Amino acid sequence: MTKELPLASWEEYRATITDIERCFGSHDKRDGRSHENTIAYRGQKSATWALETTLEREGGPRQFTVHQYYERATRHLRELESITGRTWPLPGDAELKEVFTRNADSLHVSAPAYPYLAYLRHHGFPSPFLDWSLSAFVAAFFAFESADQAKDERVAVYAYVDTPLGTKAGFIGAPIITLLGPHVATDRRHFMQQAVYTWCVKQEGEGDDYTICSHHDVLRTPSEQQHTLLRITLPTSERRTALRDLQAHNINHYTLFGTEDALARTLALRAFLLG
Repeated sequence: MTKELPLASWEEYRATITDIERCFGSHDKRDGRSHENTIAYRGQKSATWALETTLEREGGPRQFTVHQYYERATRHLRELESITGRTWPLPGDAELKEVFTRNADSLHVSAPAYPYLAYLRHHGFPSPFLDWSLSAFVAAFFAFESADQAKDERVAVYAYVDTPLGTKAGFIGAPIITLLGPHVATDRRHFMQQAVYTWCVKQEGEGDDYTICSHHDVLRTPSEQQHTLLRITLPTSERRTALRDLQAHNINHYTLFGTEDALARTLALRAFLLG
């Protein structure tokens, strides 16, 4: 189920997030208890953009299987380890095959070498992951921070709930969106940004490989039980108001990235826009 929420102001955004978390923050499994839902938020500086991964944007029209992508992602592992001083224990061929066998006939497709692939996503390597945040305000920062009022009239923040009612259904061989959770040892930006990820794949053959698909292959099919997507749009003219409020709550480029470049960018924003 996809719902459009066009808003006029930053003040409306804050109220809308409260409403979303009240409506979708939990579900009842009929056992007398309330169970929390994960609500993932993603900010995009243009409301005209689709939900595309960096692999889709940079890989062109070609579709990769997970095996093909994994081979490219690990091809230069030793160079990365040598330069960064980090070590990444990656699965061998037998373990990788076991991961795919375990995923077969499942509605949750885990990613091989998830910590490593999440690290690559945070450092600009083309990724099949869409990155989200558990914070609606971190997502709003990413929507507004580099928004260009001369080019785009509105920004967008997406709110995604994988299973609003706590259940999931699907067909073998159909594309599946899997929400990959926050509990992983990876780059510190993952924790600073309260990150989670989704990826969309479909099983090939006997389940020994998967094709990486577009999220819209799933999201274009309405369902009340799963894949609830809310698209909030706001005028780009609200950028200064939003960023001032977020800065007052210590959400800025430096607190989300922690580098000297991010510090300089944060100071520049204060000097030229927020001052």
